[in-house]
Amino acid sequence: MIAIFHINGHALQSGVFLSSQWVAYNLTHTLTITATSVFVLISGYWGIHFKAKSILNLYLRCAVWGIVGYLLYCLVANTPPMEATKIFARLMPFTHGKWWFIVTYLELYFLSPILNAAIEMFDKKKHMVMIFVFAFVTLYMGYCRETGEDTWGTSLSHFLWLYMIARYIKLYVSLDVIRKYRWGWVLLFLGSSAITFGLAILNAKFTLPHCLWAYPYCSPWVLIGAIALIQFALSFEFQNKIVNWFASSSLSSYLMDGSPYFGMAVWFPWLASWMMPLPLSIRYGILVPFAFAWLCCVCIVDKLWDILIYKPIMKLFNKLPYSDFSL
Repeated sequence: MIAIFHINGHALQSGVFLSSQWVAYNLTHTLTITATSVFVLISGYWGIHFKAKSILNLYLRCAVWGIVGYLLYCLVANTPPMEATKIFARLMPFTHGKWWFIVTYLELYFLSPILNAAIEMFDKKKHMVMIFVFAFVTLYMGYCRETGEDTWGTSLSHFLWLYMIARYIKLYVSLDVIRKYRWGWVLLFLGSSAITFGLAILNAKFTLPHCLWAYPYCSPWVLIGAIALIQFALSFEFQNKIVNWFASSSLSSYLMDGSPYFGMAVWFPWLASWMMPLPLSIRYGILVPFAFAWLCCVCIVDKLWDILIYKPIMKLFNKLPYSDFSL
């Protein structure tokens, strides 16, 4: 969904209001924007467990794909010669990577031991109160009033809110109840998406306050859709080693898509150059399989890096004192 969302948003054009292109663009945007929140909700549902090894693993992926993205940019784009300072900057991906999601997720990761300890002390009532507190900060102050730290849902406060909601579902909502309303979650997702799409129509036609904008990640309708999606997924019992094998590398697709060099300067402009001339039906007919193929290719390459780079470095790291540090 994130790959589709990025290709649609960065490579394709919205078109004239209410044209077939406009409808296809905004409908795709509406149905996939929940993916970012779903990613954080998954982390919250299973709980983040602070480990030094996990931070190093995340760092290695960001550094490797940051360097690869920059090298591909220098190779493909019409640019000045490769700069050593920019390669060095890719070795500091948490501060120079330009990936807003990585930075905010890392902040959530660092705070997870304190957050988990606090949740263990809460009863059901206190947990719900804290959800409303975070809702006030990110939803009312940010999304509605634009007075808080966040108006688009890219801040730590929003991720904390999502984490608290997902932990509540894990602790207090039984799987039997989730399974009972399986198709209700689908209807809830479609209903919230319909409201988001309606807001997109209004946004295109009128000047509306921020609380009626369609596509902030912290929009209540985006959040409701994300919660419905994760509960729909939880209503099934599914295990597959191949899916798990790919899943550990799925973040790498975002690292390439969101690269300021490869993604924004090479990948999306190239996609736009050959996808936009295609007929609308073909353009959106191939969007899903193309995004899936792109994800698979990145994951397979990431598995190559796993053999050549990640595992050798992790073996050296495991020999260091406190390498198994966790909270």
